Amino acid sequence: MEEHSTLDIDVDRAMLESVFDDPIIRYILLHMYLVRVHVFQNLEDDAIVDGFERLDRIGASSTTAKDLKQSLPEDVIEELFVYNLVKNISSYAVFEQTPDDTSVKLLSDEVYIEGEKVMFSSEGLLRIIKPYFPIVTLKKINDSLKKLRGIPCESSNITHALVHKFDEDFALDDELYEILFFLGNPFLSLRLERFVVDIELKTEELENSIDNYLKIYHSDMLNAKYMQKIKKAAEDPKINDIFEYLVSKSRNLPMKFNPPEKTEIYTQWKTTISQLLEMKSSFFDIHKQIEDIRSFYSGRKQKMSYFTFIEQLTENEEETSFFIRDSLLEIREKLKKSNDFLHTYSEKELKLLNLDLEREVIEFEEDDLD
Repeated sequence: MEEHSTLDIDVDRAMLESVFDDPIIRYILLHMYLVRVHVFQNLEDDAIVDGFERLDRIGASSTTAKDLKQSLPEDVIEELFVYNLVKNISSYAVFEQTPDDTSVKLLSDEVYIEGEKVMFSSEGLLRIIKPYFPIVTLKKINDSLKKLRGIPCESSNITHALVHKFDEDFALDDELYEILFFLGNPFLSLRLERFVVDIELKTEELENSIDNYLKIYHSDMLNAKYMQKIKKAAEDPKINDIFEYLVSKSRNLPMKFNPPEKTEIYTQWKTTISQLLEMKSSFFDIHKQIEDIRSFYSGRKQKMSYFTFIEQLTENEEETSFFIRDSLLEIREKLKKSNDFLHTYSEKELKLLNLDLEREVIEFEEDDLD
């Protein structure tokens, strides 16, 4: 093996690609990089460094909105909110409306300047990252930071430290900083990842609500035998009516699904369950679209390393992200239908509608007995 002592993108690319393909690790490294660039301006602007030092002298418990405005430019203050470095004010828009004497609690004990380094505690990293990526935990951060202090080199017998520990806190390795700086703009890739996570969480929330509504109509509706039929109907362009297909292909459905008399109540009931079945079927496609988006940079069908993903987005953002953004817009439109339905019909309304139909069916059965 050829010995080399410094991190080198040409020599160490395979190792770095492997490292950045781990989601937790890349969230840590990229947020350390972006905070250093966007908030602290890589410590290259003396006025900004002086501003943070002034805030340190004032003290975390005494800093006011006026102090912040007098110490830092607007764009840096805005970045403090982008990276969740303000504890007690939710957004920059809210901050702009706050009186000058409002207390501002910065994350200054967990993210701070120490000499020529920007330092991060593991708790500070958690606060920065978790609002965007909920899978991150303090344990995962600590475990990853431990690994990052010594990654085996694939080209020599040394290890590379991608972060450095000073007392209890951590700083990004300067050589890695330079590699990321020349690689591209990681903010673009992280922003797309955030969009995917947001849309996935919204999908889960809405699908759970639709599932709960479907169980009002039939307690077994989410069983595999029905879900398989709904999925088949969703995938077959020849099937235009999922409800009718489900009724024709299912045994032992309650009589209310096909009562002897089709009353106004039944028509309304059928209309709403048909809408719910259509929406449920759309989630099969949504999950596939999310998987297709994520496959650009992660997962079993990963198309490229995350390093390459950063490069492609930076070099040709429009072309590379066109498919992703188009898919996200399609997903949002599908989710909007579910969201609109949930705002139109309450759970109570649908329960009452279902009870009304069940009463009618019982009356039909009693009339037949007479």
